[in-house]
Amino acid sequence: DVWYSFTAAVDGTYTVTIDETFDSGFTSTYVSAYEGSCGALTQIGSSTSCFNTSNLIVTTVSGQTYYVNVRSSSATNYTEFDLCIYVNPPAPANDDCENATPISASTDSSCNNVISGTTQSATDSTDGCGTSGRDVWYSFTAPADGDFVITETETFDSGSTTTYVTAYEGACGALTQVGSSTSCTNSNALTLTAVSGTTYYVNIRSSSATNYTEFDLCIFQLVVPENDACENATTINAGDSISGSTVGATNVENLTVCSGGTVGTTCDPGGDSSPNGGTLVFGTGVWYVYNSPGNESISIEDSAGAFDSEIQVWSGACGSLVCVAGDDDSSNVGSGGFVCFDSEAAPTTYYIYIDGNASTGVGNYTLNLNTTPLPPANNLCSGAEALTLGVQATGDTTNATDSGVAAASCGAAGADQDIWYSFVATATGQVDIDTDADTAAVYDACGGTEIACVGTGVTNVDGLVDGTTYYVRLYNTGTAKVAGPVVLTVTESSLSTTDFDNNIVFSYYPNPVKNTLTLSAQEEISNVTIVNMLGQTVLKAAPNAVSKELDMSSLSSGAYFVQVTVGNAVDTVKIIKN
Repeated sequence: DVWYSFTAAVDGTYTVTIDETFDSGFTSTYVSAYEGSCGALTQIGSSTSCFNTSNLIVTTVSGQTYYVNVRSSSATNYTEFDLCIYVNPPAPANDDCENATPISASTDSSCNNVISGTTQSATDSTDGCGTSGRDVWYSFTAPADGDFVITETETFDSGSTTTYVTAYEGACGALTQVGSSTSCTNSNALTLTAVSGTTYYVNIRSSSATNYTEFDLCIFQLVVPENDACENATTINAGDSISGSTVGATNVENLTVCSGGTVGTTCDPGGDSSPNGGTLVFGTGVWYVYNSPGNESISIEDSAGAFDSEIQVWSGACGSLVCVAGDDDSSNVGSGGFVCFDSEAAPTTYYIYIDGNASTGVGNYTLNLNTTPLPPANNLCSGAEALTLGVQATGDTTNATDSGVAAASCGAAGADQDIWYSFVATATGQVDIDTDADTAAVYDACGGTEIACVGTGVTNVDGLVDGTTYYVRLYNTGTAKVAGPVVLTVTESSLSTTDFDNNIVFSYYPNPVKNTLTLSAQEEISNVTIVNMLGQTVLKAAPNAVSKELDMSSLSSGAYFVQVTVGNAVDTVKIIKN
């Protein structure tokens, strides 16, 4: 061993630290302090063990000399070390209960009235828990009746020290411990049920008598969030990122855990590859509501990573909710929740519950909701929507994909965002097709033969077989219109009774035609209109005669529709121009 001496410059305390810089062989280094004179020394300090390896706190008197002994545990090996002796700052002003520092309540958990403190140079109080360790005191007068949360956050630790927080009511010297925990070694947030105007005391204590911590102390009133109940769910929209806190929330619905669920088709990259997983334990949380337009993949994630959050999603209505999906821990950030699922095809309301895993789990969150549209249900011929003759159907090709069918004879070449419908022909053998889409191609089966191709407006299609199902491929070519909403009505069509009674018929030739198309009828032809595949009128005539030769030589090669009016009857035929 070796010896050192120092003379105290102040009445107070000094810290003695030893730091090994070399060890020749498994040797411990002990440090001890003494007062008196050599040959008649008395061991002093925060430890009087001859095997002390920790820092020492020595209470000193100004002008007096003290001795420090540094000793190796081995008689053969040795250590090299750095020895430091420094005077400690004075004890904090709030070292005892009588001098407690007042602290005001913060507005909320953001802690706008936080106060910073330290246990450095503090002594062990006789009030409160009265166990070993350095402690300081704060007083708090409740501004209102209610629950208040006391949080302590360590900002510095001088050496493996735990910080404990306890609360008391009464008067210094006669305190009674209160709060959600009455343990003298509580290191979690405390909830204190307070009475307006009453003063309470908060003790912050380090577990060590030699080391110390620095900390931030916050007290705020626990307010139940507005969206604590399903009926008061906050609206969240696609693309929103909403931050909030579950502090103060309750589990008023007392629902059964909603976990798992079928993973959606397209999930947001905010979560890992396995959403809708984990082990959920229904805790206190808050509610959001999302009104889905339908037919979309929905991803919901807590990206804050502030606490172990869960996300659970239900459909239905408050009071009769149906589990859709639930997750714990699948966010890429911390232990947040992440769910992904496909919505119903029709508009649906979803209720979202974000809570902590286990009943005590509360914290701040950032809830992100993102969606990806799915192709419509009738995106392929196999999923064709069955039409009711005479009833208009509405659709949307915006999110449709190319079904892989070759371009129709009257449609543009290339990939088209198309949707499909089906109808059953009747005994009349013909229908009128009315649409605002650029192209409506009719097929005799999925993967079958095109039997007609029409454009915008009303067009008659004949030659159909009674009881046979036909398929209509609807799309916009991108020339006149782009993908978007479309309407389609297929109506049973036949000649009127008058037409049949009068045997009004007309003939046309040749087809295909090169230059001149000849029309003949038993009665006067009043109007003739020729329309291209884009629905544009390219030629009109008013023959007012039983026959008419139409000059089509100036028209481009392709398919055209010729609409002929004879008396009160109108018929349309398809002509190919070479």
